[in-house]
Amino acid sequence: MTILAAYQQTPEGQAAVVRALAEARLRDTDLVVLTAPAHSGGEAVHTIDHVDAAAAEGLSVSIRPAVRTDHLADEIVDLATELSADMIVIGLRRRSPVGKLFLGSAAQDVLLNATVPVLAVRSS
Repeated sequence: MTILAAYQQTPEGQAAVVRALAEARLRDTDLVVLTAPAHSGGEAVHTIDHVDAAAAEGLSVSIRPAVRTDHLADEIVDLATELSADMIVIGLRRRSPVGKLFLGSAAQDVLLNATVPVLAVRSS
């Protein structure tokens, strides 16, 4: 069993990782974290504080940087299929209706195209 978490350096990305770690502990399964650059650009991160602590506890966690950042939703869905993931955990951010119209939504694409359950979380 594997859980896949999508992470960006945002509060929503952090919330997704925290929840994915909790799910991995609960289900006693592996966690793969797909990292991608934040919306403002930059590079994908290769270390995440909570992940390092979980690995120290003995939880099997691996971090994979996103390759196709321009098609992040497709990469998430494809990686979940490749890993035979049991669940995908993603973070959601609030957007205006106009923002949704012009910018699309990677989260929506994941929700609609994933073949496994998707847990969508918001930051607190």
